[in-house]
Amino acid sequence: MRPGAIRIGTSTFDGSLEVTAFRNLDGSVAVVVLNTATTPQAATFSLRHASGFLATPFLIGASHDTAAQPAVRVVNGSFTGTLPARSLVSYDIPAGR
Repeated sequence: MRPGAIRIGTSTFDGSLEVTAFRNLDGSVAVVVLNTATTPQAATFSLRHASGFLATPFLIGASHDTAAQPAVRVVNGSFTGTLPARSLVSYDIPAGR
């Protein structure tokens, strides 16, 4: 997320994941997910009016600096990612999509 970003609504049914999202002034979106579990968690994210582009995850964890991971394709408004145990992952979704 960047200065001036506006928080947008999120929800989750998984008690080990904390999710928040922001729309930046340039129209890009940042989805930030904290996995508090001691095991990796797979999660599917749904985005309104979005498809056919890449979401780039950036991993932050006890054994990682901020590191870009392979991009994930958004198909029919959703994408799936695996969040390592006790990590923070930020998905960068470009503007104009």
